[in-house]
Amino acid sequence: MNYKYVVALALVGASGLACADENKPSNFYVEAGYINLNLDVSGLGDDDFDVGMLKFGYNAHENLAIEVMAATGFSDIKGSACYVYCVSQKIELSNAFGLYLKPKVKLGDAEIFARIGYTHAKLKASGDFINGSGDDGDVSFGAGASYSFTKQVYASIDYMRYYDRKGVELSGPSISIGYKF
Repeated sequence: MNYKYVVALALVGASGLACADENKPSNFYVEAGYINLNLDVSGLGDDDFDVGMLKFGYNAHENLAIEVMAATGFSDIKGSACYVYCVSQKIELSNAFGLYLKPKVKLGDAEIFARIGYTHAKLKASGDFINGSGDDGDVSFGAGASYSFTKQVYASIDYMRYYDRKGVELSGPSISIGYKF
């Protein structure tokens, strides 16, 4: 048998396998979404932010993904409180960043998942007697579900507790649309 034919057949076979892999999505994905983030300050009450977020993920295994999240506030919390005198205040979410492990189970076109990791957020406050900013981080956790419309496009909903320390809690539901590369 001529070696040229064997090499040519091997190259044709390898190129066929390479073309088959091009139709398969990679392990990377991106999500863009909205978080209805609730800020609850012990003794002072709670209110909600409108937050936009972007997540980048990598499916390390069929049952485990690693995600990075970046978020920023679209709205501020504005309010006033009257005790002996009235004061007004404005609180805004400057940014938030997170790193998470996402264990998951696929159920047909749906998927249920948990999420655990760390979130770091920066808030700015201004008002009659307050003017400053602060940032801190905490262990974060939550759970959710997603549904695939196609092999690459899906929607996801979840509920996360991003921060719960020093009498301050940041938590809330989110909805997002995702794309698998």
